[in-house]
Amino acid sequence: MDKINNYAKTLFFLTSLFSTSVIAQENSEKETVDTTTLVNNEQIRKQQLELEADGFYYKAMAAVEDSSNHAALKFLAKAKEVYKSAQSSSNRLINKLENVEKLKVLVYKNLVSEKLSNSNNAKENKSFELAQSYLKELIEIDPDNKKLYQAKLAEIDELILQEEYKQLVGEEQITQEELAKKESIDVKMQRAQIYFDQGEYERCREELEDLLIIDKFNIPASHLMFRAYEEIKILGKQRNRVSQADLLAETSWKWEDKIRVSADLNAELLNSTSINVDAENKTSIHDRLRRIYIPSVSYDGQGISEIVEDLIRKSKEFDPDPEGKGINIVYFASKAKAAQAPSVDQAVDDGFDDGGFDDGGFDDGGFDEPEAITSTDNQNKEARLFLNVEDMQLGELINQITEILGLKVKIDNHAVYIADPDYPLEETETVFFDVPLSMIEVVGDAGDGLTDDGLVRDSGETNWQDYFQKSGVTFPAGAKISFVSNVNRLVVTNTAANIQLIKRIIDELGRPSAQISVETKFIDVDFNTTQELGFMWRWTGPRTPNHTLTGDRIFAQSNDGATAAERFDNNIRGINEIVTSQEGPVQLAADLVFGNQELQMMVRALDQSDTSEVLSSPNAVTQSGNTVVLRVVEERFLPEEWEEAQLDADAIIPTTPTFGEARDIGVILEVTPEVSADNNTISMDLNPQQVELLGYDTELNSDLTNFTDSITYPNFFNYAMPIVSIRQVETRAQIWDGETLLIGGLVKETVYSVDDSIPYVSDIPYLGRFFQNKGERSEKTNLLIFVTGRLISPVGTPYKKMTVRGLPDFKQL
Repeated sequence: MDKINNYAKTLFFLTSLFSTSVIAQENSEKETVDTTTLVNNEQIRKQQLELEADGFYYKAMAAVEDSSNHAALKFLAKAKEVYKSAQSSSNRLINKLENVEKLKVLVYKNLVSEKLSNSNNAKENKSFELAQSYLKELIEIDPDNKKLYQAKLAEIDELILQEEYKQLVGEEQITQEELAKKESIDVKMQRAQIYFDQGEYERCREELEDLLIIDKFNIPASHLMFRAYEEIKILGKQRNRVSQADLLAETSWKWEDKIRVSADLNAELLNSTSINVDAENKTSIHDRLRRIYIPSVSYDGQGISEIVEDLIRKSKEFDPDPEGKGINIVYFASKAKAAQAPSVDQAVDDGFDDGGFDDGGFDDGGFDEPEAITSTDNQNKEARLFLNVEDMQLGELINQITEILGLKVKIDNHAVYIADPDYPLEETETVFFDVPLSMIEVVGDAGDGLTDDGLVRDSGETNWQDYFQKSGVTFPAGAKISFVSNVNRLVVTNTAANIQLIKRIIDELGRPSAQISVETKFIDVDFNTTQELGFMWRWTGPRTPNHTLTGDRIFAQSNDGATAAERFDNNIRGINEIVTSQEGPVQLAADLVFGNQELQMMVRALDQSDTSEVLSSPNAVTQSGNTVVLRVVEERFLPEEWEEAQLDADAIIPTTPTFGEARDIGVILEVTPEVSADNNTISMDLNPQQVELLGYDTELNSDLTNFTDSITYPNFFNYAMPIVSIRQVETRAQIWDGETLLIGGLVKETVYSVDDSIPYVSDIPYLGRFFQNKGERSEKTNLLIFVTGRLISPVGTPYKKMTVRGLPDFKQL
């Protein structure tokens, strides 16, 4: 650096000295200036400017060395300005200008680095903004590296956002968030490891998934998740083997039929209740009024107060529920009777903390046997009841009593309220019902006010009131009904009994149609047995003396050496000849040779059995009243007829088949089930089919031989027709829910037997058995067709528990 400064000082001294000499020379020769002198002076001026610019350039270099980048920029700006004022086009000056630009790029880079390294607060020192301005300058003076500078600008933008966020939330808060994040990651990792060690791989996976959402590059979590998935894969393979064994076991057990029910069990099934039990109504007061039967009542002039006490007592006594709560019954006397009642201090507790409807109370929800007003004066003015009935529902009994005495009655969810005619008892109440679409269609068909889609959309009450009146609902004074179409809700104002009836009607009509799972099972078993034990003898000799023994053996390719008259075994048959008309195999043979004669004994000893089992079990689900068709078939085009062959001198055309429509080969199930009203039995129109293609009948096929050229055309006359086996049952059956019924079948057995022997010799005791042939073949065919029906809910679960007697359930419907 000192050398550069000394050089700059020397350069300035020489420049000044040279300028002084030039000025002196110009003054002395002022009068003799010519063109040559002007040119020389211009060159000297340019040299002087170039030396001056060099001085600025070297100063800029010195400033860069001292990290005085701003001073360097000033020197470089002066150097560039002086170089340009020299107005020289020499390569030397152009190179110097390029060096100035290069040094300027270096200075700007230094400034960018300086601002980014010293920036602690972007808003205080604006380092980022200055760095961005320097980078923009770099883009202008160094366009070759524009992409690099633009990328740096993007990094600075990101840093500015980070600084703004730090200013917004504070660095301490960010540090706390990072610590909390790390703590959460550590906790989840530890929990995942514990789950993994305990074999809870699914929960381990869930913890790791949450962890990787927080820290997606967490390598230990990724490794542990890989191990968890490996374990899950191993367990999945084990479960897969279990599922395969389950399916194989189920297939094996499908061959077996359920154990038939006994008479006692059948009676138990007949007495079972319906599957549709309204859990809400089961415990409601209306249902309890129907379920409580009073064996007998006898009232001989009792007043209503005594009758109410008796009804409360009988409701508890004959309540079928184990708790025996009975029914709360409350009697309200008229205002005239209440005026004659005892004072408050002497009044009998009526079961309520605040005795009536006027203050809206019923704080005493237990209704501890409320009693009516019991004064003698009141009883004297009460109407007397004379009634004798037997075996009547409690609700019907209360209705009869109130009608006879002309009393009001109201029923809510807690009690039955009986009141005198002039007592202000509010009999009607307003209830809202959600109306199912199926009921809207039913009511819509009963009257006017329909839209194009068949639904009632008007808010009038005519159709609805008419419909419910036809169903037994009454509408006394003050009762009304209206339908709110936009929300499909019914607003009903009526008595409690009528509201309960309307609710039952809506529940019945709104109940979804039952779904039925129908399974038809074809079981086809063929069992064949063959038993045979026979001895055959042959005595064979030459036809002429020239025949050799070898040519006359019975097991040779031909048997020309014996005629029918020379073989006395001609009519000894085997069982195979009876069945197939072909001689069966021989299991053992022995030869005895006498010169050119040969005696042979052949033994047929056979005990065979074979079984062929075919199971087809189509299953389909449909709604009650709908027809479902299940086809598991292969469509085949089968010939229906054959056109005759054409023979002429020009061409020979064999028989050609004519095909019709494709025929289904396989299993077809068509069923229309209907559920009974009590949801216990299922009636089904069934048409199961099993169609098989057994082969083709080729007995009429024949070849064509052209004797002129001795060419044979095999199967020229082809009349092969398909042999199709159809097993079909078309019937209507009724079965219990979940039960299996045999709807058809076929049992066929064919027995072939043979009992041949040689006369006289076969009658010899013990020895005669060697001259007999006895055998039997039995062919049994069993075809059974079963149907199983089961009611299932919309979610796919059966209503009734599977009662499979003697068979595993296999979770089947």
